[in-house]
Amino acid sequence: MTVADFRGFVEEMLENGYTVVSPAQIDAGLSPGRRYLTITFDDGYFNNMLALDVLDQFRVPATFFVSTDHVQQNKAFWWDAFSAS
Repeated sequence: MTVADFRGFVEEMLENGYTVVSPAQIDAGLSPGRRYLTITFDDGYFNNMLALDVLDQFRVPATFFVSTDHVQQNKAFWWDAFSAS
C-alpha cells in the first residue's frame, strides 16, 4: 500500500462516519451503534514510519506491533526469505 493509498483509505473511512479508536479506548468501552476502526501495523517494517504523516494529518491513533526478535537478530520474516529465494 502506498502512502497515497493509505491517506485515501483513512480519509474515506472518516468521511463515511468511522471513528478511529485505540486499544485503550476499546478497553474503556465504546458507545454502541457507531462505526469504529482500529488501525494496526503488524509487521514492524521500517517503512511503516511513512504512515506517521497521514496519522498526524487526520489526528488518528494507530498501534504498531514490532517483532523485536526479528529486529534484534536481524532476521527476515519467513515470507521475505521465501520470496527472496
